[in-house]
Amino acid sequence: MARGVRTLLTLAALLSMPAGALVACSSDGGGTDAVTATSAAPVATTPHAVGRVDETYVDDSRSTPAHGAVAERPERSIDTTVLYPAEGEPGGAPVLDAAPDRDGAPYPVVVFSHGLGGSFDSSRALLEGWAEAGFVVVAPQFPLTNADTEGSLDAADVQQQPGDVSFVLDRVLDAPEGDDPLAGLVDPDQVALAGHSNGAITTLGAVANSCCRDDRADAAIVLSGADAPFADGEYDFADTPPTLWVHGTEDAQVSYDGAVSMFNRAVGPKGLLTLDGADHATWLRPGPVLDDVVAVTTDFLDAELLGDPAAGARLEGDGTDAATLEWVPDEGADATIATVPPPETDRQVSAEPSDDLVDGQPVTVTWSGFLPDGTINIVQCAGDGTGGTAACKLDDAFILQPNPTGAGTTTIEVVTGPVGTGVCDADHACVLAVNDSALSDPDAVIFLPLTFAG
Repeated sequence: MARGVRTLLTLAALLSMPAGALVACSSDGGGTDAVTATSAAPVATTPHAVGRVDETYVDDSRSTPAHGAVAERPERSIDTTVLYPAEGEPGGAPVLDAAPDRDGAPYPVVVFSHGLGGSFDSSRALLEGWAEAGFVVVAPQFPLTNADTEGSLDAADVQQQPGDVSFVLDRVLDAPEGDDPLAGLVDPDQVALAGHSNGAITTLGAVANSCCRDDRADAAIVLSGADAPFADGEYDFADTPPTLWVHGTEDAQVSYDGAVSMFNRAVGPKGLLTLDGADHATWLRPGPVLDDVVAVTTDFLDAELLGDPAAGARLEGDGTDAATLEWVPDEGADATIATVPPPETDRQVSAEPSDDLVDGQPVTVTWSGFLPDGTINIVQCAGDGTGGTAACKLDDAFILQPNPTGAGTTTIEVVTGPVGTGVCDADHACVLAVNDSALSDPDAVIFLPLTFAG
């Protein structure tokens, strides 16, 4: 798939907290094995106090691409927050550089990947819940997609993030002896990868895609995620570690049916925690739904990393009215859940005028035959649209606008001069990229050529 398609998959994320790349609704038939829908018992894990260390890991073997006005860097610098079980009374806030609780060491480790424009704080309550339950939680801040990224975000850099995850895991596992609180604290044979939105794509790249699979992963948690493409690999969901998907039914950015499709292609052990009525990210805030997510994901980690039979038994009964768990514990089982195929489309798009344009000129974009009750995304990009998010004009972009009938008209003001990392002028043609509902299939992204006056 062209990189321009991937660009549109992640543009919507820039306007939400913390959003990520987006995926098409997929169609799968009925199942072959029964799927057990269960509903939550409280987690039986003894809680821990939580310590925190903040590290910066520098990978000199890989570069950070230029983005916006920021030049390329020869290395990738990854600020990382690590939470861990610590000495002291449980229930308080994490304590910086607290003495680790070594009585239970080594502990299983979870590497968590944030969404586009996200940060450690975006998922703090979830991550602290895991640390309290006895896991070392490693939360890297990716160089070009975190909330504090210098210059513009570059969603296309998700292609590099599975490598960041593997590198950070290397560093945590190799923590030197001495005063480092992580030394000897992490069990290298009990590794889970998890992520939300764009971070869930990162996680899937590392556990399910031939591009960048990290075979150390013993389990995976995919929160509001999508199987967005990686340039140098293919997905194989029949060859993944045990995976738990968590997804809201009202997620307007990443289709719930996409999560069902991935679940259907995977084999057990696998699970799908459906958050009834939940959107893309607000359920990550403290509250009853997040409590359900912490309980179920902790049981999953206990069962799959620690081999805890009590946790496995709790999974058979986990869930609430607002969070239903479909759990398939048997190895190799291919149970599936039916999905509703999306309606047929006949997408047509035009832009008037599209030639001899000048700076600030209004261009009328008209579309029809798109999915009803979806969204429309329109953005100006330098070149032919295949240069990634960094080559697009993201400020004032027409993103995630309601499209109730599948047809409509809007006006976009085009610009000349620098556009992202590229240029739009008389010597450099550009495009308007128009996307239907952030779907990932190539037919859902249409590029309209633009030329500019001299």
